[in-house]
Amino acid sequence: MSSYRTRHRAVVHPLNGKPVQPFANLDYKDSRELVAQLTTYLRGLWPAPQKIQIDVAARKILVNGVERAAYELVAPAAVKKSSAVMF
Repeated sequence: MSSYRTRHRAVVHPLNGKPVQPFANLDYKDSRELVAQLTTYLRGLWPAPQKIQIDVAARKILVNGVERAAYELVAPAAVKKSSAVMF
């Protein structure tokens, strides 16, 4: 079992509107950690009495058993090394 971690930015797309901002910055090792971190982020959108389920395979978010949003994972931008020399 590998112990590397993955860093992504999660962009949540509600079914009836624009993407939610600010985006969630995630740092996870496996799908269980991904679900836990994304659920913590989503508690700000849908309060605690609501049941939040995340379908990792389909990248869908269910609230009380009803599909409310989708999400995408975006890799952080790589820093480009400059070939120019500054004096």
